[in-house]
Amino acid sequence: MATIRKKRGNWQCMIRVINHPNISKTFKKHEDAKRWGNETELKIRREDGGIAKIKFPSFRDISLRYLNEVSIHKKCCRDERYTINSFGNEYWSAYPISKITHLIIGKYINKFFCVNHTFTICDLKYLVNYS
Repeated sequence: MATIRKKRGNWQCMIRVINHPNISKTFKKHEDAKRWGNETELKIRREDGGIAKIKFPSFRDISLRYLNEVSIHKKCCRDERYTINSFGNEYWSAYPISKITHLIIGKYINKFFCVNHTFTICDLKYLVNYS
């Protein structure tokens, strides 16, 4: 939804749509802000805007970055490396991070608990939030 407010003598238009990043732009005239807000919101809703074309990194890329930057400083580096490398064998590891939903993670956790009960849900949540 487009919201227009006066900020420091200019008009700021902010657009907030669920599952999309927030966008804002400042204009001199209220009419310009209103027009831009309506046009941009329509583009987003039609998935024609540049926002939908943002290239998010894949889960595999983020997990490798986590291993190389964060995990190497931990005592449990070897255990984490084994667990996170097992994520790379899953079909969803090639998905962009924006397309991985709680349903996909839930299916993986249910599958994993049948095999190994030492895995904690916090491990996967921290990795997803790391990006």
